Amino acid sequence: MRRPSSVLRFCFSFLLLLWLFSVYLQHETVVRQYEQNTHSFVVKSPQQQNQPPQEETEATTLNGIPVSFRPVTESSTIQCTGESDDWRFRSCHYTHLCLDTEQHDFVLIYETDAQYQQLLESRNSSTVAIGGINPRWDIRSPGDNPAIKGSDKVAWFPRLVRAETGVYQLPSAVVLVPFHSMAAHNVGHMLWDDLYPIYRLLQTFDLLHLQLLLLRYQLPEALYASCDIRRNKRLGCHANFQTFLRPMMGVDPTTFSTTRSIQWTTGQQQRSPLICAANGVAGIGTLTDHGLQDHGWDYLGHGVPHNFGHARDFWEFGRWAFQHALGPAVLTAKVPKIVFSLESSKDWDRRLDFVPYREALQAALGDLPIEAHRFWELSVEQQLQLTASTTILIATCGGGGVLPVTFLPRGSSMIVFYNPAGGYDYATGEKRPDWPVRLDWDLLQHAAAHVKVHWFPIRVADNQLGPVPDEDLDLFVKLIRHELKSWNI
Repeated sequence: MRRPSSVLRFCFSFLLLLWLFSVYLQHETVVRQYEQNTHSFVVKSPQQQNQPPQEETEATTLNGIPVSFRPVTESSTIQCTGESDDWRFRSCHYTHLCLDTEQHDFVLIYETDAQYQQLLESRNSSTVAIGGINPRWDIRSPGDNPAIKGSDKVAWFPRLVRAETGVYQLPSAVVLVPFHSMAAHNVGHMLWDDLYPIYRLLQTFDLLHLQLLLLRYQLPEALYASCDIRRNKRLGCHANFQTFLRPMMGVDPTTFSTTRSIQWTTGQQQRSPLICAANGVAGIGTLTDHGLQDHGWDYLGHGVPHNFGHARDFWEFGRWAFQHALGPAVLTAKVPKIVFSLESSKDWDRRLDFVPYREALQAALGDLPIEAHRFWELSVEQQLQLTASTTILIATCGGGGVLPVTFLPRGSSMIVFYNPAGGYDYATGEKRPDWPVRLDWDLLQHAAAHVKVHWFPIRVADNQLGPVPDEDLDLFVKLIRHELKSWNI
């Protein structure tokens, strides 16, 4: 009777050993696979321990730009220039500036509590203006909606996040530039309040050689006259950026988006919401063409100039943008040519066709080339080519008319027509006929030092364009003749 029980015990023991052996094999297989995927169980030699972490490559992109996952991250750093006590005059360079794709904002990362404390303590001295500042945001008139006012809403400092699971990394040749657009639905504001200050920001930190990833920052509540205040403004901003980014900044417009409309694709399961750049910059603030002043409606821009000493930056920005659009050509007007910019504004007092002036000039100068163009009907490249060959440009003041000054050849001339009685006080909402409206006076007189600028009054009467007296036409012709003398004509 004992033999059957011994056989059963033997069979049971054998099966138990087989089961334990299979468990051991499964465990070894799992460990090997884990070692291959994470290296967590690998004991490294001293030489291996000093090597940088390996970078995983995935089919992952942000707005078409490839990114890769890094399981090990470095703490962010900040370097700032400008006024230490006023965030509006400050610009900063960041290492490891990251976009949070879930919160649609930007963060700095840290590894230790000491690094967190260091970044936190730098907040007051590192807060910047994420975009240009419209002085009307701080004018509170009766009936204004306070939600759309307040320049303090563009005061910006990234959130601080401990990146415990790793981050996605943009290529080292990409610089991340978050910015709030003041009013890019207007081409003049886009060029001089967004693109020009972004150029100056990159120039400050010697980053112009890098590929730009521009992301338009969207505030929780849209500010007055900004891109997100109404649907038509948002569409206008989008259209202008799509048209001008490549020729002006060398930026592929498909890589551009707002912080809420990014194209974020992952080939595998998303491992982190953070996408970081080795270099990032922010702080447009007073790098715009007007700083904290208005553009000339209130006559205050004729006082202390904001653009004094900015002529070299302005000239080099024009050359930089020109080369993006047309290559390394030299901007010179080889043959003297006079160009009228027609109907460059929607405002009645600046929507001029210049017919009396064109006829008087043609009669006085004979065969000298005189052209008239609606610049807004031309492509960006055509506008630049036309401007590069212009000796004297005649236009009304305001962005659409005077934008070509950015690209005029050195030594050329510009005649700017303005309304001598069209002033407006935004603080009270009252018209000021005693204020001349020399829009962009400060920029044209100080930043555009490569051009000889003259101002010519528009004849207005009863809120409409008046007849042009003969003495005005005679004076205009004499002014043009004077400018042509520098060309020995």
